[in-house]
Amino acid sequence: MVGLLTQNQEAPVAPQMEAAEGGEGNVSPEEQGQYDQFMDNAYKLIYSDNSLPKVLERIKSSPNPVEAIAHIAASTVVRLQDSAEKAGSPISPDVMFQGGVEIIEDLADMAGEAGAHDFTDEELESATYQAMDLYQQMASDAGMVDQQAATQDMAALQQADSAGTLEQMVPGLASGNKGAM
Repeated sequence: MVGLLTQNQEAPVAPQMEAAEGGEGNVSPEEQGQYDQFMDNAYKLIYSDNSLPKVLERIKSSPNPVEAIAHIAASTVVRLQDSAEKAGSPISPDVMFQGGVEIIEDLADMAGEAGAHDFTDEELESATYQAMDLYQQMASDAGMVDQQAATQDMAALQQADSAGTLEQMVPGLASGNKGAM
């Protein structure tokens, strides 16, 4: 990552991925490796000398910082998915989802540290839902996602939220625990 960060700026280290939907918390070494690579690439995109000032400015200047981080996260996931597919290494949906949540949390932390906005747990949850909607739209427009499957996935998340089981499905999201991936 040398040369990708501004002086005095350190890229975050990719956290461990947790199993979704009530899993034991164990993921296969292949899935963990894919997640680590996904997060490394995401951090390279976000923290590059070219991108970081634009990312911070977008969050700072936005009248809706929740929407700003949702858009940045969704755009990052779509770019990584497209790149991986073109390289013949598609990314698992679980990895993209868990990675997307981690990107949102990281962007929120970065915004807080930069004095742009301190996100509440509710804003992080809202940003996650907005990012999923944006991702679905962007990926669908690019022909990268099965619209029916994505709609079913979103409905399952909304049902889990209504039933109070969202924390089991997405550890850390409902309670706002950062770094839960």
